Amino acid sequence: MAGMAQTSRHGRHKGSVRRPFKHSALTLLEMVIAIAIMAVVFAALLVQFRNINNSWASRQGGAEALQNGRILTDHFNRNLSKALRIVAVSEPAQTGGYIEYEAPGGLYRYEVSAGTVVFGPLGSLSELAGPVSRLQFTCYNAYDLDTPITDVDRIRVVRIRTALVNSSDTGPDKPFESLVYLRSNRPSGIIPGPSASFGITTGNMPALAKIDATHYLCAFTGQGDDGFAVVLTVDTATQTVRHETPFEYDQANGINPSLAQIDATRFLCVYKGPQGDGYAVILRVNPLTWTVDRGEPLEFEYKDCFVSSLARIDDVHFLCAYTGSGNDGFAVILKVDPVAMMVQSYPEDPYEFDTSNGQTPAMQSIGAGRFLCVYQGWAGLVSAVVLTVNMADLTIALDAGTPPEMSRGLGLGYGESPALARIDATRFLCTYSGNTATGMAVVLAVGPHGSVTRAAPFQFDGSLGKIPAVIQLTDNTRYLCAYQGYMSRLWATVLIVDPLTWNIRGENKTVLSSWKALKPDLAKIDDYNYLCVHEDQVNAGWGLLLNVGDVRP
Repeated sequence: MAGMAQTSRHGRHKGSVRRPFKHSALTLLEMVIAIAIMAVVFAALLVQFRNINNSWASRQGGAEALQNGRILTDHFNRNLSKALRIVAVSEPAQTGGYIEYEAPGGLYRYEVSAGTVVFGPLGSLSELAGPVSRLQFTCYNAYDLDTPITDVDRIRVVRIRTALVNSSDTGPDKPFESLVYLRSNRPSGIIPGPSASFGITTGNMPALAKIDATHYLCAFTGQGDDGFAVVLTVDTATQTVRHETPFEYDQANGINPSLAQIDATRFLCVYKGPQGDGYAVILRVNPLTWTVDRGEPLEFEYKDCFVSSLARIDDVHFLCAYTGSGNDGFAVILKVDPVAMMVQSYPEDPYEFDTSNGQTPAMQSIGAGRFLCVYQGWAGLVSAVVLTVNMADLTIALDAGTPPEMSRGLGLGYGESPALARIDATRFLCTYSGNTATGMAVVLAVGPHGSVTRAAPFQFDGSLGKIPAVIQLTDNTRYLCAYQGYMSRLWATVLIVDPLTWNIRGENKTVLSSWKALKPDLAKIDDYNYLCVHEDQVNAGWGLLLNVGDVRP
């Protein structure tokens, strides 16, 4: 019929096409490939996630180590810089090190315990910072930061290297380095302790020699111009000096003695003895009672012997330069027998090294049998010669190239009472009293053939600087000088030598006494303490400690 769709005999619309139905499915190969791709993707993502996590942990561990390191460094700077002195310290190469120091509150210590830095009063340490893989202490003195030292008495600078452990296994340790200067509370400048007498009322022209760290032999002119010796005992903790029992080694005369150490208990003493002649004697110290006895005196000069200076040649030979008859300069070799307590002199006639003038000689060994001798020579000028000793026949001569007597002046003008201290193998610091009795200092250089040259002189006291004594401090650029200064009182200053120009400057000039003081002498106790002896206006002998504090170039 019209308008009606036609159907086939099977009941379907005419013109429709029947398509077969198909089911989609993955093969096993496709599944394996898909899983492999997913594994690769997840493996790559896992590495990235692990790296991100490790980086975060490392950064967090590094931040913690940085914070701990800053705390530790600040702690070192705040506390160790207050140390009065270092008591003990580990070797520079020790990476698990320690340091123990004295501060105003007592003894304190840094060390590593169970991988952690601990700190506190000795015996009561508590955890400070960590964990650490290194705590290393390297110590120096104040003037050489290239050479490590372990001598606790000289330490003024400490370099601390630490490595704080990163809490992450993959993070690097954090290194730190601190450089701490021990600004000790020792007073700056030169501080005198209380004075103590020698034990008798007269103590003129004293001379010092070191026995040990706390005992010093002092020879002096006592009552009746007799020769006396006494052991002085020092206490640096209380800055005090006390005397033991004085001993009279010459009951006739013992003027202006000089001392040189022979061995631990024996000392050679040269002095102006009876009739003004030159004498030498061995003084022996008993280390149990600190009493003194003597051997048989030797008269080595049968005329005059005013002022003498001693220098060691070897264990049993000493060179003695002195002002003899006519104020000329003489020298003699003294041979000692410590067992028999006897002295012999060579040559038979003392050697006259200056026939015009040889007053107040000072002498230092140059080495190889050569000795620098500085004295007040012709026309009162500061003069110098080099004396040589021939040990084969025990004779003395002037070094080759020594100028004539009237040409030995050093161009320094008038100069009394020179004193010498060694700088190095060929240079020496010389102090003396110059024109109008001012205090002067100059560096002298010894040439290979007896020549002596000088650098520019320095005036360390323009008012008065008589009979100066000089001694090296902690290194070869710093020297303590004690002298009779303004108002004839005892003064001291630190002389600093420039090792490039050999010029000198002075610091910390200090008056040490409120009364007249004459002929000081010095001996070193340690880097900070020095024993000074002198006579006063009524001829009494005194000893006092000088504390040389924070004096730096």
